[in-house]
Amino acid sequence: MSTKRINIIKGAVFLIISLYLAFTFNESLSNFVGKIPFVGWVMGSIILRLVISLAFARGVQLIYKSITQNRKSVLVFLIGTLVGFTIVFITQPIYSIDYGNFGTTDRSIDFDVLKKEADKEIDLKSKEALVVFFSTNCGTCVEISNKLGKLQVIGNTPQIIALFGGEEVDAINFMNQNKGTGFNYYMIDNDLFFEETAEYSFPSIFLVDSKGNTIQHWDGSLMNYSAFDLINSYK
Repeated sequence: MSTKRINIIKGAVFLIISLYLAFTFNESLSNFVGKIPFVGWVMGSIILRLVISLAFARGVQLIYKSITQNRKSVLVFLIGTLVGFTIVFITQPIYSIDYGNFGTTDRSIDFDVLKKEADKEIDLKSKEALVVFFSTNCGTCVEISNKLGKLQVIGNTPQIIALFGGEEVDAINFMNQNKGTGFNYYMIDNDLFFEETAEYSFPSIFLVDSKGNTIQHWDGSLMNYSAFDLINSYK
């Protein structure tokens, strides 16, 4: 096989890999952080974007050099890097809230009341926990449940305590459909307490210490890479 054909094949492989990573960004990032946990979500997302951009550029460069026999292809590489970054930006946009901690510390849960209102005893087991108030009919709750379920599978969370109002069958179906089967769940019959503690915003996510004191609180839409890294530090 000629060198030209080999380089075209190599270039195609680089392009395929870069496009695959771009279109499976979240899944690829989860796998990356799961296998190399010390990298973290913030740094991992930056590295993955860089890998996609450079792999795409290298693929374009190899194919260009093979077709044109032109060894001066630095400009092609730079243009390919820009195109690669644009592709991953389109498939996985960078939002202004993706980086930086947007959580608060001024929210709290009255665990004494919570334990009375739950259908069974809530035990923090002397460990940190994520306590999440879910509504089974909100889109952001579905998104967060899936994200936390993935984090739990790769070992990047403390214990997860899911709280639900309404009917238990709806809560079970919600968890089964949204990667929540590993959550410890509790039903809260007191709707007023449930909604007031969540401040009528779902999901309402509390990272608490072993005594139930709030370390950090997030509204669901503000759960980002920085929040994942903070949560990971308490796993």
